[in-house]
Amino acid sequence: VEMRPEYPAGHYYLGRFYLLKKQKYEEAIEELKLFKYWIKEGISRVEEAKTKEAQHKNFINASRYIAYVYLEVLNKPAHAVRELEGLVHGMPVDDPEVYYDLGAAYLRDKKRISAYQAFQKALSMNPKEELKKKAEEAIEVIRAYPDEGGYTKPRGW
Repeated sequence: VEMRPEYPAGHYYLGRFYLLKKQKYEEAIEELKLFKYWIKEGISRVEEAKTKEAQHKNFINASRYIAYVYLEVLNKPAHAVRELEGLVHGMPVDDPEVYYDLGAAYLRDKKRISAYQAFQKALSMNPKEELKKKAEEAIEVIRAYPDEGGYTKPRGW
């Protein structure tokens, strides 16, 4: 990263390292944001199509990691919502896990209708069985306790 700060993947992997190995959450967010910045600036345009696809997936993962830190470590659900909303409104996302995570963030932010819609979107994308079950359970919680805060932890976190 020091030698080639414009190389997006370096920021992505350093951010993941800070998050997963060192638990340096603020540093992780900064590196993942730098990764997203360089991708948005079009650095990956010169890479091959296969690499672009991988960078697209890494861009999605970077947003999910940032949202995780905001939601689970810093207890800032509104920040997690903003991060994931920016992702799904800014680019095509065909990953039901992103919408599940967004639903979980909405629940923590007490936005039950938005949570319900995000979980429904995740289900409409034919998720894997485990995610399907979790999204269905979250919807049932919302229906059963319409006046409660309700919380579902994002899958895999």
